Amino acid sequence: MDTTIVIASVGAVVIMIGAAAVVYRGMLPPAPSAGISLGVVAVGAASWLGMAELVRPDLPVEVMAPATALAGFAAFMATIVVRMAGMKTAPTLLFALAWSAMVFVPVALLSFTGQGPLGVRPIDQGGSLAINVATGAAALGVLVSTRRRDGRAHRTPLPVGVATAGVVALSLGWLGWLVGSELAIDELTPTIFTNGLAGAVGGVVGWLAVQRIRHQSTTLSAVA
Repeated sequence: MDTTIVIASVGAVVIMIGAAAVVYRGMLPPAPSAGISLGVVAVGAASWLGMAELVRPDLPVEVMAPATALAGFAAFMATIVVRMAGMKTAPTLLFALAWSAMVFVPVALLSFTGQGPLGVRPIDQGGSLAINVATGAAALGVLVSTRRRDGRAHRTPLPVGVATAGVVALSLGWLGWLVGSELAIDELTPTIFTNGLAGAVGGVVGWLAVQRIRHQSTTLSAVA
């Protein structure tokens, strides 16, 4: 096991966190945005470490550091909608804690260990179930429960160059994580990269079509 790959995997997730903070900055209340973002990332990471210590899953020790960073990123993404809805700092951190402990950790353990209930072994692409599906479900639940139809109350446009750089960094960080999540550079690496890139492009096309139909607009945050 090359320690460099583990460090690179963690670095890729850290890049995603920073890039997401840039991309979604214009959609969040102006203050204290940075502090809350750091807080929810820390809460997510701590929840994973605490639950992993309690459960002691059958995972290689090399997975723990990248998974911890991924937990922080997941908590950030899961709290974007509640922050857009105007939730204060303390409730946001509590939401991040509850969501991380009750949703991210079980789903991540299911994804990373491959040990599902009733003998079902899930096939997951680098934690996509825990990151994309679980955070999307959290956002949908908040939107439905609050009946918030317009998320533009706090939206301020970002400079195109800044937004573009954020989207590019977020995309490269995710592809880097997918490649590094195998914790090896081998003959499967080109396939992982190609699959991740094709999946991302397909997702972008689908979501931009939805945005165009629903809102008659096309934005870089939607691309992200």
